[in-house]
Amino acid sequence: MGVSRYVFVLILIVGAFSGYLFHPPVPKGLAEPWKYRLVLGVAKITRVLAFVKYQFVGGNQTFIEMYRGMYRKHRPKEVVPGSNIRSEVMSFDGVKVRVYEPIKRKEAEVPAMIFMHGGGLALASIDVYDRLTRRMAEELDIVLVSVEYRLIPEYLFPAQIEDSLTATKYLLTHASEFGVDPKRVGVSGDSAGGYLAAVIAQQIHDMPEFPDIKVQILFYPGTQMYDFSTPSYQKCKAVFGENGMLTQKTLAWLGSMYHFGRADLDFMGKLMANNHTAPSFKQSARYQRNINHSLIPKELVPDFYKPPPNNTGDLALWERVKEIFSDPRHDPLMRDDLQGMPRTFVATCGFDCIRDDGIMYAKRLEQDGNHVEWVNYAGCFHGILWQGWINFKIGNLMLKDGLEFFKANI
Repeated sequence: MGVSRYVFVLILIVGAFSGYLFHPPVPKGLAEPWKYRLVLGVAKITRVLAFVKYQFVGGNQTFIEMYRGMYRKHRPKEVVPGSNIRSEVMSFDGVKVRVYEPIKRKEAEVPAMIFMHGGGLALASIDVYDRLTRRMAEELDIVLVSVEYRLIPEYLFPAQIEDSLTATKYLLTHASEFGVDPKRVGVSGDSAGGYLAAVIAQQIHDMPEFPDIKVQILFYPGTQMYDFSTPSYQKCKAVFGENGMLTQKTLAWLGSMYHFGRADLDFMGKLMANNHTAPSFKQSARYQRNINHSLIPKELVPDFYKPPPNNTGDLALWERVKEIFSDPRHDPLMRDDLQGMPRTFVATCGFDCIRDDGIMYAKRLEQDGNHVEWVNYAGCFHGILWQGWINFKIGNLMLKDGLEFFKANI
């Protein structure tokens, strides 16, 4: 009888843990919910295993180093049977990159793409992203450069931007060596990589010695760190709580790592409450023009949305961080003049707390006279392109649309 009771308790524990991992609440309208549950469950297991390893065999490694170590590390093949693409790891002025090139070329000078991977500026690598970047190079039949930028928290802002810019400038300068037309170069990235791509396009535009970036393909990009109460933040907090693929709390933690190299709980709390800036700045014309919730289509604004107040903030904290936030590389959405930007494709996800970052950036680009195609994938969740090990139909559609835009506009 005693043994049976223990077995019963064990079954309850295993069942509860399995429910936590693989049966989280899924909001109505999320595409392919069982695949999503599987992805989220694997992500939770990865975090738990990383935490356990950190607690017991951490040594000199930080938790985030342990977390990175949970992802695959094998070196991708340079040539895959049946593929017209070969890859090689190189150094572009000290920045590690993986260069994909067509084995048989249809033209002497081909277009090129600089790709920055996602992962919150803290995770992933060019190896982890090889499945996606190789597929992109193959389908576009171009030279693609995947950038291994330095990661947080070991390297703070603006190290990731500096590495991405260095790699881009190198390719533009040495285009002939790779058989690339420097006037037909695009940038792309997903999530944090989309943020980097948007910044790089702006930076190159400001350097007259280089031709402008021709096309930018931004997959669910983050474009600002001023407002954590947009309609999409409020929607995701309501439907996911702290159980989604990307949450307000996770972004606050990553933001703290980006700025300080550690989890500053005071900063994180005020970031989530939109109190890391001063009321006077929130009320400024510049802030109101760029962090503008009226740019979000009404049909995407939830019924329970409440406009955040503009009379709250922490002046002392703002004085501490405003030099970083005022850097023109910090928030591509806050750029005053967006004229002359590349032809742009912006993909956003219906179930993504930073959905509105991408929407506001697309709308601001349009306001300043740029050619923009914005598509919101209503049933999509953040990070879907990274989940290449599971075939999400909506993710494939997003990638297809982005690549078609590149082909049509490069």
